Amino acid sequence: YILMPTARTRQVADRAADRDWLHVLANTGAQQGVTVPRLGFTAVNFFAAGTVGELTASAPASVLIREHRDGTATLCVSDPTRLNTGLTVTWNRPVRTVTAQPASLAAATTGRTLQLTFGDLTGLTGTTQAVTVHLR
Repeated sequence: YILMPTARTRQVADRAADRDWLHVLANTGAQQGVTVPRLGFTAVNFFAAGTVGELTASAPASVLIREHRDGTATLCVSDPTRLNTGLTVTWNRPVRTVTAQPASLAAATTGRTLQLTFGDLTGLTGTTQAVTVHLR
């Protein structure tokens, strides 16, 4: 289900009729994820390490990706558990360069896939680590 605050009856009916606007990537006890292709939006909650669609996380994490029309993308990563002393997120998508990164990012590998390795996230309570990239 989705929440549509302030939506009118017609808006809810239109959304329900459009079966292709959102795709559920995972809905298990270990991972939950969705993608909205028209918006270039993907969001995955990893309650355990694993792979969902084009994303892999080495530990529990929340990952949100927004692909922009200008050929860039923003990946937002957080550790809701506040227990990760290290986290690697891999996006199986060709990426040319990383253009902006937080201090917590220890390493980034670009090419056929993007691999982001974060250092200790335990002291970053309530913060999201945003990385901006240029896509190929």
